Amino acid sequence: MASSPLTFEAVQLFLALMRTGSLSKSASLCGITVTAASRLRTKLEEHFEEPLFVRTYEGMIPTPRAQTLVDAMERIAQAYNDLNHTKTFNPETLERTFTIATTDNGVLCILIPVIQKIRRVAPAVKFRFRPIESDILDRLKTGNIDLALYPLIDLPPKYHSLDLFRLNRACLVRKGHPLAEKFHAGVELTEEDFSEFEKISVGLNDETQNRAIYGANTSLSACQRTGMQVPYFMAAPFFLEGTDYTLFLPEPTARFFAEILDLELLTLPSDQVKYSTRIVWHDRLNGDVESQWLRSIFVAYARPVVDDVTLDEEDF
Repeated sequence: MASSPLTFEAVQLFLALMRTGSLSKSASLCGITVTAASRLRTKLEEHFEEPLFVRTYEGMIPTPRAQTLVDAMERIAQAYNDLNHTKTFNPETLERTFTIATTDNGVLCILIPVIQKIRRVAPAVKFRFRPIESDILDRLKTGNIDLALYPLIDLPPKYHSLDLFRLNRACLVRKGHPLAEKFHAGVELTEEDFSEFEKISVGLNDETQNRAIYGANTSLSACQRTGMQVPYFMAAPFFLEGTDYTLFLPEPTARFFAEILDLELLTLPSDQVKYSTRIVWHDRLNGDVESQWLRSIFVAYARPVVDDVTLDEEDF
């Protein structure tokens, strides 16, 4: 018979340990001290009358028994969360900091109407922006990130996504570039044309899994040699002046820089693959009412803009 009751705080610690493998990180996620977390772990193991986590040099490793408890513990946490939000949700009184991961151009070209809307209807809500990095899925899972603007197509189980919109890509080059001269002469640019010039490649790769985290390449740029690789959309256009580099970007970002840096904008054929912008979140926040509200604002108001943002008067 279990000698120690199972409390919700112990359930929270169990799930945090499963996500992080670290007692100190789990304590931080649960808002308690490491000493208190250690006591809770002991009570957990007393309740189930066997070890659940083994301390190793790699961290806290769950035992086979702990693995069998994950689904039940997640159901308990979800049920508690549902009960805790039975009161009427009111964005005007919401006090919360949402952590959002995005590429640098996403802040400028997508988030403006979303943040303006939220500030109008939920003035106490705060935001923390983080860059998209190779461990983004882990950070969504552990709670370090609430939501990501993330174009990756394939998602593992327990992750959810919603498409916001799809964008064309466009190419930027310096004034007087040979490709710009052909473009303005009405010549349809081909892979052979682009293959003569090196490209600036913007994106981030996960070297451990040999896959792209994000990027804006097309079939036209796939034939080009990479002359420069950078993880920042907003810095890349500044390297075009005085070079023959080409740069492919989502079209709203490309148009923005074509105007402020006096660059040539080359629109691409309609059969080029579009650039999909999505929001992604982990299952842990799927039933969270406040997070659902945040996602609804994204769906209703996120759109590619670079100037003159005008919002509707209708509030959520």
